[in-house]
Amino acid sequence: MSSVTAKRTRVTALVVLVIALLFGLLYLTMRAWGGKPLEVDPRAVRQVQEIGQVSASAKATSTESDSVVTTEYMIFDLVVPDQRDALKKGVELLQSRGWEVDTDRSPKAVHMKSSQRKDVLLSLEPLKEYEEYISNGTLDEKVTRAIKQVQVKAKYPNSLIIVDMRPFGP
Repeated sequence: MSSVTAKRTRVTALVVLVIALLFGLLYLTMRAWGGKPLEVDPRAVRQVQEIGQVSASAKATSTESDSVVTTEYMIFDLVVPDQRDALKKGVELLQSRGWEVDTDRSPKAVHMKSSQRKDVLLSLEPLKEYEEYISNGTLDEKVTRAIKQVQVKAKYPNSLIIVDMRPFGP
């Protein structure tokens, strides 16, 4: 092998090594930048699902500070003719499972907490309260599709409630 060929081989190896190191550094940087994932404890989701038949569900993710937050949405048809009754029934069903009212903004929303699930924020709202989010496009597309799917099938559209659960904490 000539000295020119040997020199090219060493330069090529060095360039490949530098590129590999740069890609490795880029990978580590992107991974760190993505933030830590925060998700609702599946046991809390199952506990809430016990209040009735889940007509539809969806997950939406958002980035907050250094975390990727996944919010769980569940839509229930509580088969009552009025949205106030639906909200009241949803609250009562959750209370029977250990959830407590934190903030009552009836008839628009009720925020609840649980001593067993201290790292979960739960909001319960009549589905009609989400119409503005759908019309102005601020709601995640998966959640919008789930809502529209349920609205078409509901016997009593006013009996639909949506529960959203989001993690918070460390």
